[in-house]
Order: sequence, then C-alpha cells, then structure tokens
Amino acid sequence: LRALLYYHPASPPGDQPSLDSAIPSDVKSDNDPRQSQRGVLSRRVHTAPGADARTCADVVVYGVRGAFEPFDDAYCGMGPTLYGVARRTTSLLTAGGSPLRVDLVGAAYPANTWLYHWSRHVGVRNVTELLTEDVTRCTEQLIVLIGLSQGAEVIRRALATLPADVVKSVAAIVLLGDPTRHPHDPWTHGTTDPHPGIAARHAVPIPEDLSVRTWGYALEGDEIVANHTGLRGLLQSGTHTLYERNHEGVQDQAASFISERLRNVNL
Repeated sequence: LRALLYYHPASPPGDQPSLDSAIPSDVKSDNDPRQSQRGVLSRRVHTAPGADARTCADVVVYGVRGAFEPFDDAYCGMGPTLYGVARRTTSLLTAGGSPLRVDLVGAAYPANTWLYHWSRHVGVRNVTELLTEDVTRCTEQLIVLIGLSQGAEVIRRALATLPADVVKSVAAIVLLGDPTRHPHDPWTHGTTDPHPGIAARHAVPIPEDLSVRTWGYALEGDEIVANHTGLRGLLQSGTHTLYERNHEGVQDQAASFISERLRNVNL
C-alpha cells in the first residue's frame, strides 16, 4: 500500500468534502501570516537574517508535496523529499557567503490519495493563487517549482492556468515521480523504460517555452512513472517511494539543475 501514499487515480463514490475544508485553517505560520478565505495557503521559511513576509526574496522555491506527506514546519510544508532538494539548492546558491536571499515555500493542499481528483483540483487552485499573489507583490523575484508524484501533476496543471507575467518569472521546474510522465518528454531523466506513467493519458503538456527550464526524474522500477501492470502498480509501486533516499542521488541532481538554471539568468 505504500504507493497509495503518493498516487491514486480515482475518487471513491459518494459526497466529497467541501473545497473550503481543504486547507487546515487552524495551521498558523509565524513567517507567513497571509491567508486566503479558505485558510493558510503556504508555510514559508526565510533564509536571510532579518527577512520577513514584508520583504522580497531573490529566489523562492515552492514545493508541492506527495500525497499524505506532512504539511508541517519541520519540512516547510513541502515534505521531506522536496525539502531536501530545497535545502541543497539553497546551499548551492548561497555558497561562498553570497548575500542571495532564498525563501522556501510549501504549498498547502489536501495531498489526499483517496480523493485524488478533488485534491489535485484544490492543489492547482491554491498554487495558482499563491504564485499570482507573490509575483504581484514581488515582481522581480524568480520562481522555482518542485513537485513529487501528485504534487508534480499539480504543478503541470497549474502552469497551464498561470498568468503570462507569472510564467515569465519561473526559472526552473523539477518533477519527481510524475504519474503523467511520457518517456519521450525531453526533460525526463532516470529510467529509459519506454512505458509511460500510470496517468500519462491525462497529462497536461508543459508549455513549450518552459521545456528547457524543466527537469524530471523517474527511478528505475517505479511502476507509477513507467507502468507495466495497470492499476496493480498502485499496490506494487516498486521504487516510487524512494525519491528521498536512492543510489542515484536524485535530490543532489535536482538541486544542481536548479542552481545551473538560476545562474543562466545572472543572479
């Protein structure tokens, strides 16, 4: 059942919860007090001394976690795998005493396996709202988007709904364990398995101008991203839950890609 922590293609029958219940409204963030009418949109960590929500970062790394991963302060609301990528990225960007300010933001959404379509819908809506608000307030900051499994699909769908001025601010995109992966996607790395992801037929294309800014990774043996067994892959997912700890050093590779992309825009 470990795969179900990250992906499930169908919602169960019956009434679904109201969208207004999607965000834990009792969650408070010391660093990011901004809330929508539906509750907290994100958890935010400022890496520069003395920085707060009133000042603008140079780079903001937004993480959209996999299903059932914790939305908590320990991992800035983005789960342990993506938080590892974000911290490695911060270390690379601020090496040598660079004054560069990097903020880390975990996007709030249900991250629910059993109500997958509803969860994904709320995630797309919240990510779109969060990015639009932030770019409107801080027009010069650069955006990095990282997503794991369900979170990767949320990012792909959000990119199709974002205003053009927000898309222009996106410097790098990282998609790990993407259930909508297609083996011919030019940004896909890792396994060379020709089988597409379990939800590839529902994939929303990455905008063409963002293709070179995108990097995805699929572990060898991940049945969610290279599916051979249909829905059985949900129960026997292989390596799908191993993106945090693996021999390939996926977190380091992702951080290196992000760092290189940001250097290309002359930070």
